[in-house]
Amino acid sequence: YSMLIKTMELLSYDFSIGLCERHHRGKKDSPSGTMKEMLSIIGEMEKKRSLLFEKDTSVMRIGEIVGEHKASFYGTGEYVEISHIVHNRKVFAIGALRAALFLQQNDVGMFNMRDVLI
Repeated sequence: YSMLIKTMELLSYDFSIGLCERHHRGKKDSPSGTMKEMLSIIGEMEKKRSLLFEKDTSVMRIGEIVGEHKASFYGTGEYVEISHIVHNRKVFAIGALRAALFLQQNDVGMFNMRDVLI
């Protein structure tokens, strides 16, 4: 999430944003929690900078893809892209362990993965 925030801070207001996620055909939630969090971050940045970004989202449930998320920033004659591709579900288990360690040190409050990862 920190890369999304930093990119949005660095780019000018005239960039539009495309968010894309792809997961395996059996994934039930659509959009995923990650996509919802990315949209939340964009909303927070819009409030912080008092502007609206042109944005579009794409959600696919296809094949055996473990997980892919991409944020594309389109400007005039250029674009910047950030992507996160998971090839193995062990990545999610490691994230769950990191969250458990975080909770062990921060036992009071309501948290999400952005708190753990930033």
